[in-house]
Amino acid sequence: LRAQDVTIFDFTLATQNNIEIKNLRFYATTTNYTANEGYPDYKVWDVEQNAVITSAQDIAATSTAITFTDTIEMSAGESRRYKVTVDVDADNDTGDSIITSLLAFQSGDIKNLDNNTNVALADIVPNSAVNGNTHTTEVPTLTLQLAGSPSSQTYVRGTTKVPFVGFSFRATGADVKLTSVKVS
Repeated sequence: LRAQDVTIFDFTLATQNNIEIKNLRFYATTTNYTANEGYPDYKVWDVEQNAVITSAQDIAATSTAITFTDTIEMSAGESRRYKVTVDVDADNDTGDSIITSLLAFQSGDIKNLDNNTNVALADIVPNSAVNGNTHTTEVPTLTLQLAGSPSSQTYVRGTTKVPFVGFSFRATGADVKLTSVKVS
């Protein structure tokens, strides 16, 4: 994996009644998708509890509709923050991207536990798609350059511990672990 549990969507749900959410619907769109690439382990977390609340699904196509049927209960007056995370496949190239949307609730998706009836769609605000931001993959790279110091100087023969070269290492796209450097 290139990255694990990357947050791609963050949202808050609030309720005035005791409710049970029976379906959470999302739509994920990817760009530059090719075979063996993807975004596995697409799931929803309760941010405050730092706990996964849905089963995981894989995004392995250019567009994927996802419906989580894991039951989520919320108490009257409660507001909860959630996030959607994915893993980024090691085969994804620089420029591959994903965007996710929380889709509108449908009839029967939310049940009012106070009166044991489904919440009317007109009572869900907003009840339209909420689009997230585009997240683009950047392949980790390590750039090596000669450093500006030490500068050119003259030393007397036999002098020890003379700095003779400097290198500048720059990691982009992710942390890079450098275990050895051989200069010859």
